[in-house]
Amino acid sequence: MVPLPVLDYPIDIRNLSYPKGWKVEIVETPYGKMLRLSGGKVRTWVMSPMPVPVKEGSNVTPTMVKRAASYDFELKLKLDREVNTLNPLEGEYVLKPKFDLREVECPEEYIKHYRNVKCYNYTTVLFYNSDPMVNANVVVWLEGRNNWFQRGWTGK
Repeated sequence: MVPLPVLDYPIDIRNLSYPKGWKVEIVETPYGKMLRLSGGKVRTWVMSPMPVPVKEGSNVTPTMVKRAASYDFELKLKLDREVNTLNPLEGEYVLKPKFDLREVECPEEYIKHYRNVKCYNYTTVLFYNSDPMVNANVVVWLEGRNNWFQRGWTGK
């Protein structure tokens, strides 16, 4: 179970794309609504070709190697309004649940690319369970941007 984007209500999961064999649902937890991602027979590895240099005109059968599987879940919402990227806590989708929210100094790489940026730090919860136990890496992020046409497409 992972945090999910919430405005005044959770996102509509019909807009979510997810891998075949997975089940996605919004569930109530002691911490609020969260997104449950579950799969019955999820492969933890895949066979993929090992990159090797090949001379032009040669016919080489690549060696197959076992690599960790990766699963992507993506949600894209197109809003008919400007997204408040400067103050997202004031009426924009944010990941919830969140606790101990505080504004922090932004890392240098953000400051050099964006003039007006605010950075926040907070605590959240994430639940992971597998049988048998498998190490997993879970990344959750939420990004908002605006695009407009001014002598060509641009964005912020």
